[in-house]
Amino acid sequence: MFISNGWMSDMVIVVAVTNREAKTAAHGISLFLVDSGTKGFQKGRKLEKLGLKAQDTAELFFEDVRLPAEALLGQVNKGFYYMMNELPQERLYIAVMALASSEFMFEETRNFVMQRKAFGRTIADLQ
Repeated sequence: MFISNGWMSDMVIVVAVTNREAKTAAHGISLFLVDSGTKGFQKGRKLEKLGLKAQDTAELFFEDVRLPAEALLGQVNKGFYYMMNELPQERLYIAVMALASSEFMFEETRNFVMQRKAFGRTIADLQ
């Protein structure tokens, strides 16, 4: 499994199937808090990335991990609903970041073509 901020994390939220007999997969998923010191849980290597260098991505490994009942986050078999409840906000955040990045790059490009000269004129004048 790969996860953002996995290398820096002291605790992770794990999505796990807790009821294979549920009427749909969504009805049988729960969330758990797993501390980095939990037996059977290991962080793998920090992966090389092209973008978002400040946000690491790491491999996580789980082998025979046993968790106490207190590790359950929320109610059993409600994990999918908790995740879907946050999805619209996450999508909005991604859209805002994409728009802001696009606007920044447009302004940088426009400034460049207005200042960069080739053949005695700015690139913008060569259109």
